Amino acid sequence: GLWAQTARRLFARAAAQAHAVAALEVRVGAVALCRGRLTDLLLPPGASDRTPKPPPLDVVADERDGRVHVRGLTAAVVEDAAALEAAMERARDHATQLGPAHAVYRVDVSSTHPTTRLTSQGRLTFASLAAPAPARDASAEE
Repeated sequence: GLWAQTARRLFARAAAQAHAVAALEVRVGAVALCRGRLTDLLLPPGASDRTPKPPPLDVVADERDGRVHVRGLTAAVVEDAAALEAAMERARDHATQLGPAHAVYRVDVSSTHPTTRLTSQGRLTFASLAAPAPARDASAEE
């Protein structure tokens, strides 16, 4: 699918430009909105039952530039396309277990030029929207 293709192209492009990239860091995060509740899709199974509990997720806007992010969201570092695909699939599987949920997947990329030491950053965002619940027929409930 689109994730796999994106993962392969991202890492292939970095490898093809190895002379221009001294350090590449790719992080992935995923969150679902289900029944009005946010769920971190990359937390290990049972993490929410452990002590101490993971921090609650909170949607906040950056005061400097107004960009919105989810505070407390797991950001897993991935080393290659296969690891990125695996993380995205694990998140998708978790979202599927929640029932109808809207999910947002983000991939943050940071690379540093070997000579100038300038850092470039970017973010890819994917959204998977749950199908709306079927409309209920009010006359059928009478």
